[in-house]
Amino acid sequence: MRNKIIIGIILFVIIIAFLFQKINYESKIISNNDRILQYENEISDLSMLQEKSSKEVEAINWDVKILEDKNEELVKQEEKMEERFNDLKYDLMLNNLSYYWNYIWEDIYKSGENISESQIADINFLLQPAYNYMDSFIVNPLSGYFASYYNDIKDIDLGKFLRYSPIGIIPNELPEIKMLSKHPNWPFDGEDNMNKLPVPIHRFERDLVQILFSTYAGINLDELSKTDFHDLIYLESTNAYYNYTSDFGPASFRCKMVVVEGNTIKLYGDRKTDPVLTIVKIGSNYFIKSHNIQ
Repeated sequence: MRNKIIIGIILFVIIIAFLFQKINYESKIISNNDRILQYENEISDLSMLQEKSSKEVEAINWDVKILEDKNEELVKQEEKMEERFNDLKYDLMLNNLSYYWNYIWEDIYKSGENISESQIADINFLLQPAYNYMDSFIVNPLSGYFASYYNDIKDIDLGKFLRYSPIGIIPNELPEIKMLSKHPNWPFDGEDNMNKLPVPIHRFERDLVQILFSTYAGINLDELSKTDFHDLIYLESTNAYYNYTSDFGPASFRCKMVVVEGNTIKLYGDRKTDPVLTIVKIGSNYFIKSHNIQ
């Protein structure tokens, strides 16, 4: 009897242990299933988020491409506007240089001590030796003022001033060549045949030269202190100057700094040894006063 009771207790314990293990196992399975379901839900959410992010990235990339295309278009438009602006400035320089001249100096004069880099760039544009315009080089008529040094504009070397001046013409016929060939400054040993001359002859109407000096220097040609200029001939009978050059080398002035004092504007170069260009304001006009080494 006692053995049966012991066996019954053992069986009961085994059954209870089995049931406990089963419940614990089933609980673990349920827990794992719940975790797996949670992971599946999280994976699903991440997949949806990834898809959403991919669409957003695609949209952003599309917007970036649109912006890049617009930026490229704006850059091209800006380049065209800059090119057109330069063309307009060149047109103004070629067709109304005197207006541009006074406009630049009036702007500098009003600025006083507050001269910007942009204004200095405008000055250098005004004083550039030649215009690179419409695939051709056109000599700046102002370049002659930088071909010699002078403390007073009246002491300028007119021969050097006109050496590369664009106001000269190369005549097809030159009836006055016999008079030129007899001039002391004629360098071709009395040669009076145009076809045999080694370089072209340039003729400068005195009235046109006078306009340059009246407009930018404020003086008459009769006020110039020098009368015997090298490489230059003047014929009273034609009221014209003549020279003979074949090369291309207009003078230049490069401005680095500007000082405004009273009615005077002084332009300095990069080095202390560079010449100083002095502009003076008289009334509402601006004239070159000197170009020298100080």
